Amino acid sequence: MQYSNFKDTLQNIASQIGNVEQEVEEHKYVASTFFLLSVFRSHLCQLAVCRLRRSLIAILGVRPFGLKMKMKTCLHHDLVRSRTEA
Repeated sequence: MQYSNFKDTLQNIASQIGNVEQEVEEHKYVASTFFLLSVFRSHLCQLAVCRLRRSLIAILGVRPFGLKMKMKTCLHHDLVRSRTEA
């Protein structure tokens, strides 16, 4: 009787150890995925900023005339949009 209780206890402990080892592996995968996603997000943000900067420089032409024309265009689009929504 005592032997079977001891055997059952050992089997339960071994099963729990197996469950913990499996969870550790799953957590490793999740942690590595989060790390990769954070690196990817960082690179994606850098790319977006570079593209935005390039497009703004191209649009504005670094001249006051380019800025003035862009502002007029934006105002025109906003007015047209507000009229169509109303």
